[in-house]
Amino acid sequence: MLFRGGNMPSDEIPRNNLAALTPRNPALARSLQAAPFRRDCEIIPTRSGHFTARIAAPDGSAITLHGAYDPVKEAKQFVDAKNIGERENYLLMGFGLGYIAEEMLARLDKRRHVIILEADLSLLKTALSARDMAPLLSSEKILLHAGKDARLRGGEDVGRRG
Repeated sequence: MLFRGGNMPSDEIPRNNLAALTPRNPALARSLQAAPFRRDCEIIPTRSGHFTARIAAPDGSAITLHGAYDPVKEAKQFVDAKNIGERENYLLMGFGLGYIAEEMLARLDKRRHVIILEADLSLLKTALSARDMAPLLSSEKILLHAGKDARLRGGEDVGRRG
């Protein structure tokens, strides 16, 4: 994991995020503590002052998880386009740096949930080191599954579907 430009987040951020996650999902919190950081992940400041992340694709090209301008605004636009809040529950494939999940959470009433599947445990650990997401991680409306728990039957990796 590499932080480029801007201020590196404090060491308290990953501790606070794990502390928020532990009561809701102690098994995932333990798995995250044992997992390595994703080595090919760069955390990069955006023009708005938030962070995005860049990882290497299997072909060696770079994949940016969020835009370089304003990932919070982009998450709002994405959620607006999906009419979030009108259905019972939602499935979000991939966690990224949590911007979309946070925006979805802000729009849900008490009866609705977001199920998040993140296939890459190391990427999730890296994301939880970049931003304070304690309110998201401690919410009863969020059901987060990662690593082997985020795979479909037959071992198919949900994060790698074509």
